[in-house]
Amino acid sequence: MASCSSDADAPYPSLITDFVMAVANGQGQLATLITDNGNLLTVDNSVTGLPAGARVRAMCSYEPLAENHVQVYTIQQVPVLRQLPGDMSVRRHPIGVAGVWHSGGFINMHLTPKTHGGVQSWAFTADSAVANAAGGITHCIALYHDQAADTEAYTGHLYASISPDSIATSFNDADSIRLSIATYSGTQTWQFTAR
Repeated sequence: MASCSSDADAPYPSLITDFVMAVANGQGQLATLITDNGNLLTVDNSVTGLPAGARVRAMCSYEPLAENHVQVYTIQQVPVLRQLPGDMSVRRHPIGVAGVWHSGGFINMHLTPKTHGGVQSWAFTADSAVANAAGGITHCIALYHDQAADTEAYTGHLYASISPDSIATSFNDADSIRLSIATYSGTQTWQFTAR
């Protein structure tokens, strides 16, 4: 394979990949990124196709430029899961989990579903709220996963987030959230402070 000398000499940019809130301007162009650390970054290149004024949870790869400016290379919307309506049957089909963490005010998940390219459904269930030893409330939630008719052929990747605001209207410092996920090796749980 041949390459132009200018291509071979050009350094590959140092990219950062982060979960962010992507904010569009009134014309639907990506204007700013808010990182999970609270940094406000101005987008210098043109990324279009967002609804006007939208704030979207996303995974973004970008190159840092001077004075909190960035050039965006890739951006992918991250679904923010909703609570399952009470009239729906609960499905907790097993799934692989690569990671679960708390950042940017969200509970974030890197899931590895088995798929054959079919449609699967995701949400969460609010199972209970119990008093904890710190004097607060632990909100127990679980991942809803409906494999449906999608054959378990190969491993896919899904990033998703849950906003604590969709679990309860308010939290105090002693409150926590416990997330349970049915995996191929049994149910696993993670616990986080609610704020």
